[in-house]
Amino acid sequence: GGGALGARVRVEYEGGRRGPAREVHGGSGYWSQDGGVMVLGLEGEPRWVWVGWPGGKESRVAVPPGAREVRVE
Repeated sequence: GGGALGARVRVEYEGGRRGPAREVHGGSGYWSQDGGVMVLGLEGEPRWVWVGWPGGKESRVAVPPGAREVRVE
């Protein structure tokens, strides 16, 4: 949603390995506005989803084994 604009999201794996950060952004065209769902490719079994929120706050949410979806608020 709008509160997530500018947030950075990345998947973290056991042993400290991290996937690339992706930024939540909006656009000016009808099709360019991001929804509240971000799809991330995986390089193995994820352990956490890290979010760097606008303003400096960070969140780290555990990913249950076998989960295909994680909600971060």
